[in-house]
Amino acid sequence: MQLGENTLTTLMKSLSHLVDGKRQNLRNSALDICMFICESIGSDNYLTLMNFCLKEDEIRSMGTSM
Repeated sequence: MQLGENTLTTLMKSLSHLVDGKRQNLRNSALDICMFICESIGSDNYLTLMNFCLKEDEIRSMGTSM
């Protein structure tokens, strides 16, 4: 499945905001999605995706949560 860069960026930014949010159920769901993506594409590709789509503080927030 091929997704455009705007779609990937929007997806990753949305997940980042949910992971950084205050509602625990949304945080857990977002982390589950992140883990699924990471397992599906591999950790190296996931890190590349995060570096491409997110700002440094968003990457740090997602990395701390995972």
